[in-house]
Amino acid sequence: MTYGRNPPEQQQYGIDPPPNQKRPVHKRWWFWPALVVAALFAYIINFDPPGEATITPPPASTESTNNPVSSDVPREWQSALNKAETLAARDYSQKGAYRALIAAYDFPADAARYAVDNVDADWQKNALNKAQELQNRDYSHKQIKRILSSAYDFTADEAHYAVTNLEP
Repeated sequence: MTYGRNPPEQQQYGIDPPPNQKRPVHKRWWFWPALVVAALFAYIINFDPPGEATITPPPASTESTNNPVSSDVPREWQSALNKAETLAARDYSQKGAYRALIAAYDFPADAARYAVDNVDADWQKNALNKAQELQNRDYSHKQIKRILSSAYDFTADEAHYAVTNLEP
């Protein structure tokens, strides 16, 4: 025996089901493709192109001072250089330090580029230090090389140097 739309207990008491409600947004057919397109768009906007032009600071003055950074360099660029030295001491890669200066510390791109280009850092040594940390966490050399390149933004040459110079 069929009772139509209402089950017998609802028919018995005259209770009507709630009117059809709209489906939630996340269950509509267009939501997920739109989300993917929005995520790709956000990624493309934040993508750092590899061939970005290097901006050079104004020429240094001929006067010698005790300050290692020229007085002709803008103060914001000096601040970015100081922060880049801190990041390099924490074993960041050059690209990782550049991204951190822009994203975490809100320096403009030209100040961040100046800082990573002029910081006194051994990027290969930083890669080797990160590789040793990963080796201590029982990663294979292949995994270490992949993680250095992808997660820590070291170049392929720096990652290769680090893996080949790891202690057995």
